[in-house]
Amino acid sequence: MGIEDGVPAPEDHWKVKFPMAAAGFPWWILLVLLVVIGIILFFCCQSKPEETYKPLVPVEEPKPVLVMVWDTPKGSVTTEHFTKPGSLRFTSGTAPLKISRDTGNLGDLGVEVGWGLKIVNDIDLRSYSQVSQLTDILRKQEVGSMEVALTFTQGGGAEKSVYCDLSKRPLGMRFSAKFPLTIDREQAITRSLGIQVGWALKSINGSDITGITDYKQINDKLKATEIGLIEVPMTWDTPRGDVTVHAIMKPLGLKFPSEVPLKISEEKEGHGKEIGVEVGWSLKNINGVDVSKMTDFTEVNSVLHAHVKRL
Repeated sequence: MGIEDGVPAPEDHWKVKFPMAAAGFPWWILLVLLVVIGIILFFCCQSKPEETYKPLVPVEEPKPVLVMVWDTPKGSVTTEHFTKPGSLRFTSGTAPLKISRDTGNLGDLGVEVGWGLKIVNDIDLRSYSQVSQLTDILRKQEVGSMEVALTFTQGGGAEKSVYCDLSKRPLGMRFSAKFPLTIDREQAITRSLGIQVGWALKSINGSDITGITDYKQINDKLKATEIGLIEVPMTWDTPRGDVTVHAIMKPLGLKFPSEVPLKISEEKEGHGKEIGVEVGWSLKNINGVDVSKMTDFTEVNSVLHAHVKRL
């Protein structure tokens, strides 16, 4: 306890008192305000780029790259395509070119088997008469190609179609000179196409031939389409046994006496010699007709000439 003016002073009176320090200024608030103001000024005071007018360009609709006009059972039909198929198959011949078969895309193209193609991209196919010209157009326009289409009647009556590339022509197929035209022997071309002995030819490139009864007409058609030709098989009795040769033209240039069996006594330079017939051979069978048991020379000679005449 102290004495102040002779009077004892309270204890607290003697304590040393220091002035209180003033509270610090919140500078961080000022800093935040400055940042916020800076951000606002940055975004608000930016100069806007000048707007330039860009006219809208109209979008063109895609144009078809292939336009084809078809001859159909319902009349003329036009189909438009944005891609080129390149794989359509047509029967060989002149326009309208008929679709021979479905290679897997006819449904997508809206086309059917049997429709005849008349025009491709303003090219009138009917103006061309050569198969080679039409083939070039189909290739250049990337439409497809032509092929040989043959339809056969099998033993049980069922029909079978066979297709072959044009590059394989002439096919050189041989048919016996009798109706219906039938494959009577194996040949390299028939084996390669899967055609069997006994099959009868019904149509060529979609054209039915079963109504043709003239041998010259059918032979001319086989040659014109490069399918083949008719032949007359002849079986002879020879020192080496039975030998069968196939005649494809006349005359044969063979001579024989007027007696049976019909035996070759002389041969001239000609088709008979070309196919291997020799002097001393006796005729046994011609085009499926057995003459070995005939006893009348006139009858045998008549059969021989009747069948050779078909060539």
